[in-house]
Amino acid sequence: PMESRGKKFEQELRLSMEAAGLMVHRISNAVSWDGHRMVGAPTPGDFYAFGTDSKGSLTVSLIEAKAVNGNSLPFSRLEKHQLDSLNEFDSLSDDAHGWVAVNFYDAEDIRHHNRCFMIPVSAWNGMMRSGERRSVPISACESDDSTVECPRAAASTYDMREWASKL
Repeated sequence: PMESRGKKFEQELRLSMEAAGLMVHRISNAVSWDGHRMVGAPTPGDFYAFGTDSKGSLTVSLIEAKAVNGNSLPFSRLEKHQLDSLNEFDSLSDDAHGWVAVNFYDAEDIRHHNRCFMIPVSAWNGMMRSGERRSVPISACESDDSTVECPRAAASTYDMREWASKL
């Protein structure tokens, strides 16, 4: 079976963060079968990324990765427990950060339309609160000063250095 774009994005994101010098821990999904459906315990996010700030202090980011075929990601794609976890983690310390990693792609032309943005959970909350829309369009990512675009680098990675420097 063909691998989902979301899982592929998670793999690319992990490789990209490691290439930027971060230590990355994938949060395991505990999934089992209950009759004819999968049941899993909710996880706080997809990854923990450990790095250091400009002073050499440890920083930790909790990241939830989302991929969407198109130019807008519906807010509903980030589940309530995921948003709650990102917010709680972000409020723990100045060195703890919650991020939503979004991959906007075009399934018909992924080579030319495949953009990664790292959105701080505080910016995500602001976009939701504004009430102007029901989704996050690329234009909102491009215009938000706290959101970082991570350009495509090598074949299966993004250049995460600018984002990592902001931790």
